[in-house]
Amino acid sequence: MKRKKGKRSRQMVRQFRAVGASLAVAAVMLSCTLFYVWTRHQVTNWGYKISEAADQQNALRQTNRELRLETASLRSPRRVEKIARKELGLDFAKPGQIQPLN
Repeated sequence: MKRKKGKRSRQMVRQFRAVGASLAVAAVMLSCTLFYVWTRHQVTNWGYKISEAADQQNALRQTNRELRLETASLRSPRRVEKIARKELGLDFAKPGQIQPLN
């Protein structure tokens, strides 16, 4: 009888090992699948973030162009002369008003 008991216990050990190996393989496969899904999710999220950043960059570039144009128009010599004459009452210096410094 001892022999049968030993044979059964070896069979049970083999079965437990087989089940354990199957569970280990299933756990590794599940882990790999979850890692793959997580990485795809991260790639998608970063894609959206990059797209939003590109849109924001384009909007800021457009604003920069508009502000440069406005700056150029505000620095226009004609505009500065017009303000100097009309609002500040300035005019070009007359010959007698200039005093050279020696």
